[in-house]
Amino acid sequence: TLLNDYHFLEDLAGEVAKSHRDPCTKTRPTKMRRKLASQAHKMGMRLRLMPPAMQRTRLNKSRWDNAKKSIKWTLELCFPKAGIKVIKHHVRDTVCWRDCIRSAVEHADYARRIKLKHYHGGIDTVKLLYLDEATKTYYRLPIKDSIRSTLTGKTILEFPTVLVVANAEEDSQYPKWEAE
Repeated sequence: TLLNDYHFLEDLAGEVAKSHRDPCTKTRPTKMRRKLASQAHKMGMRLRLMPPAMQRTRLNKSRWDNAKKSIKWTLELCFPKAGIKVIKHHVRDTVCWRDCIRSAVEHADYARRIKLKHYHGGIDTVKLLYLDEATKTYYRLPIKDSIRSTLTGKTILEFPTVLVVANAEEDSQYPKWEAE
């Protein structure tokens, strides 16, 4: 029994040592991610970064572009009526939402394009809803405004997730506050 306890402690010590070497257990963000969070904060956004092992962190390719003084976001666009989520990488924060949505719809593969038929003709008629992670409230975003101007004052969990709703019936399902 004493020998069994000794082997148990040896195995436990080995597991603890291995966990210190595992990159998934490190919780400190990289220098690049800290710079992104710092610059987002200077722009009035509350960017919350998750631990490295989380799926949302692995999907996130958002970066601060020092030369252009802007953020290149990863955006998750959810089209509830079509049941599709589109993730777009390296979208500059100076781009307006209309151009971003149009690009996502036009550059979708054939199968997705058929499901997105409700969004093809009237990009200007769709409504954008952003879920603020801190308040758990949906905010309506103006489609003609830039990404940067609409995210100011919002809490972002890794990268923005926006619902693109096609009609008033679908829009009424989400409790929301008007963007200021």
